[in-house]
Amino acid sequence: MIKFIKYPQKLFIKTRQQFFQLMVNNYYKSQGSDWLNNPSILCASPLSSSHLKNCHVVESREKMLEHLPKGATVAEVGTQYGHFAEKIVSVTKPQKFHIIDIDLSLLKRELNQGNKKLLQEKISDNKIEIHEGDSSSILKNFPDSYFDWIYIDGDHSYEGVKKDINEGFNKVKEDGLLIFNDYTIWSVAEMIPYGIPRAVNEFCIANDWEIIFFALDSWGGYHDVAIKRMNVEKLG
Repeated sequence: MIKFIKYPQKLFIKTRQQFFQLMVNNYYKSQGSDWLNNPSILCASPLSSSHLKNCHVVESREKMLEHLPKGATVAEVGTQYGHFAEKIVSVTKPQKFHIIDIDLSLLKRELNQGNKKLLQEKISDNKIEIHEGDSSSILKNFPDSYFDWIYIDGDHSYEGVKKDINEGFNKVKEDGLLIFNDYTIWSVAEMIPYGIPRAVNEFCIANDWEIIFFALDSWGGYHDVAIKRMNVEKLG
């Protein structure tokens, strides 16, 4: 979920240079120490070939949806205006779709203005439920092995992503997926760091999960990744 901020070009370039200089300085200061835990250094633990051997690269997150289970039980964490939620419904036709956000005011405005007719139709048919509040707390209340896949686009900080992972991974089925938007260490639109790669890579390494889709984003490097447990058969 990206918040676009307009910056004068000179300020953008100056801020970017200062940020990367800070990273370089802190990297060299951390040589010989636990630099992975230095908050001033944006990095992610490297994955091994075992985490990538079954990875398929696709041209966009919209294209990735075509490969996901259809008629499934799914969730989207972080929806903002509901734009991608509509694509999820249109392409994958979930049997049950839970939309979760800390603040649903933007989505509710879209629904009230009649701009999300497909979502409104599915809400009326009880195919979609919306949940407002902290995503990790809401995920915790679902039964284990309930979801076929969860699309996570909520809190982009390292700690926030970790919370969603820790509450979400047991909520997907044995062959279920966790999918992450904005797999990048730096948001060019907001000029702030993102913690998705670090949190995702650490989880995969510690728990034997693998990346099975890498969906490219051509605008600003806001790629998507889909992960699942290793040594589990194809998607259900």
